[in-house]
Amino acid sequence: MIVLEDIRKDYWMGKEIKVEALKGISLELKEGGFYTIIGPSGSGKSTLLSIVGCLDKPSSGRYLLEGKEVEKLSDDELASIRNERFGFVFQVFNLLGPLSVLKNVELPFLYSKTHSKDRRKIAYEVLKLVGLEKRIDHRPNELSGGEQQRVAIARALVNDPDIILADEPTGNLDTATGREIMKIFYNLHKEGKTILLITHNEENAQFAERIISLRDGRIEKESGKPQIL
Repeated sequence: MIVLEDIRKDYWMGKEIKVEALKGISLELKEGGFYTIIGPSGSGKSTLLSIVGCLDKPSSGRYLLEGKEVEKLSDDELASIRNERFGFVFQVFNLLGPLSVLKNVELPFLYSKTHSKDRRKIAYEVLKLVGLEKRIDHRPNELSGGEQQRVAIARALVNDPDIILADEPTGNLDTATGREIMKIFYNLHKEGKTILLITHNEENAQFAERIISLRDGRIEKESGKPQIL
């Protein structure tokens, strides 16, 4: 599904200092797989996730998404891919306080032609999937941190994406709540979604089929692990 070939990403601090965030990443992610990326701060994890999710472009290298060269796609094509193919979940929940849980989950439909009645039905179904069907009329500040992250996951799922990209989704949660969130990702994987998840938590990494360790912008090692519950 996803093939990265010698992906490099450079940032410039002023005109003279170059920061090499990624130093030649080559990676293949197969459809339906569950992958975690681990590594210390500054290793390039979030940069890699942003490139995979078409939120950022590499400085050099080749990115193939189902055989298509991503760097040759137009801005409109990239926007369509981000909205239809990917679901994004971040450590910061990014929920809109004035809106109800249901309205927050419906937000991705702003960029689609889905009828308003269908939007509500689909949003309700994904909230039911994450166990929040009884909280649809609450606002984010009336929810616990774990519940807010479940809303964020539901919002990522509402357009039925093929690939879920998650950047430290349990970083702001206690251990027990974080484990419940990881079970949701595990179940989504079992239903056929491709999961690419960043974590600092070694236990969270064990939910994946494959662990990719980054250090200083390079893949240090890859390992297969049994999935746990």
